[in-house]
Parts: sequence; C-alpha cells; structure tokens
Amino acid sequence: MKLTDLIDRFLAATTSGFSNETYTSYRRKLNYLVAFVGGGDVDPNLITPETVEGLKLFLTSRNKKRKGAKEVDGKLSPFTIYTNLKTTKYFLEWAYQNGFIDHDPMRGVKLPSEPKPKPKAVEQTVIVKMLEAAATTGEDWERARNLALILCLCDTGARVGGLAGADLDTLDLVKGELMVTEKGEAERPVFLLPPTIEALKTWLEFRQELGPLERTVFINKYGTRLTRGGIYKILRKVADAGGILDRS
Repeated sequence: MKLTDLIDRFLAATTSGFSNETYTSYRRKLNYLVAFVGGGDVDPNLITPETVEGLKLFLTSRNKKRKGAKEVDGKLSPFTIYTNLKTTKYFLEWAYQNGFIDHDPMRGVKLPSEPKPKPKAVEQTVIVKMLEAAATTGEDWERARNLALILCLCDTGARVGGLAGADLDTLDLVKGELMVTEKGEAERPVFLLPPTIEALKTWLEFRQELGPLERTVFINKYGTRLTRGGIYKILRKVADAGGILDRS
C-alpha cells in the first residue's frame, strides 16, 4: 500500500462525523510528511523513528510556510511544528495499531512540548469599532447574533471553537454563566457581564424565530450550529464593515 492510500484510509476512519475543517487540517499537516519522504508512492513500512526525527529537523529548518492559499518565505511557528508532528504521531500510531505497518515508527520519538502562545492584546478602539459594526451590519437577526457573539468573546477570552460548540442548555442568564469545552481541555465555565447578558437575551429571541435545528447557542440562518470557520468569517465581515481590515 502506498503512503497516500494509507493517509486516505486514515482520514476516512478518523474524520468521519467531523467538519471538513478537521479533514482539511489533517491532510494539510500530513502533506509535510509526504514531501519529506519523497512522495506519496513510498511504502509506509519504510517510515522509521529515524524518519520522524528527520521530519522534525525538516520542519524546524524549513524556510517556506503557508499563508492562506499561498506559500511565502518564512519559518514555521513553534505551534505549527508541534501540531504537524502531533498529527503525524496520531497517523503513524493509528497505522501501526490497525496492522497497516509492521512496526511503530514513533517508538522512542519525543515530540517537542506544546508551546504556550502569548495572548494578543486587542486595542480598545478596535473592540469599539467591531461592536459598532456588528450592531449596524446585516439583517436584524444577524446584528443581534453578531453583537452577542463578539461580546461573549470579549468577556470570556474563550476560544472561537469553544463558543461554536457552546450548548444552550449550559447558558444561565441569571448567573451570567456559560459552559465551554475547548480543544484539549475539560468543560469549564465562563462568565458574562450585564451588557452581554442583555445582548444574548435579544439574540435568543431571534434565534427561536430562525427555527433552530441544533442546541448550540449560536446558529446560522439555516438553524444549524456555527462552525469555527463560520465564526471567523463573521468576524472578518464585521471587521471589514468597521474599516478595521487593511485592504492595501
């Protein structure tokens, strides 16, 4: 079996039921492994712990990175290197445990520690512009949702993915509390300020009118949950309307 065929099997087995974003992310990360070993026709049984150690060096010394759909000059960030190696580990261990390769290529290989990203400060003027744009851009229901969403992000510091999956049943508007589950973490409470609570009350009235098909707090016009990518798209749209994005 060729490496590309094994990757296809891995993706089919591990991303079924998940968003296309998960599938695309795994494939993009495993493309680095394919490039390093010399192409997709390679026999996966030829991948050894030494291969993985070489991949670590390849990623660290690489002077090209992806920016959107383009490849540009620059080093991969420590976080990108870490997530690429973690995905490679997941793939190779899956292949070994399911009998597709006859040895464990991760045996004795240590991954670098997960880097802790420093929070990026957002200027108060940017937040004000985002809130003003959210309150004036789109249809009534969009304005209500987007304003509540941005206020939630400001109040809680939660990851976008955490808010995307937040369940309506865990929202307590009396206590000003919402439960979120973020990547690699257990469920945790986040706390909401009075303006955000009021914005959520308004949004929930519109939410009901949309005919929700899922129990997530934030949904789209079809009644289904917002994905992480969908929230980023909303934030870009609002930032563009507020004149925050640099189009030069």
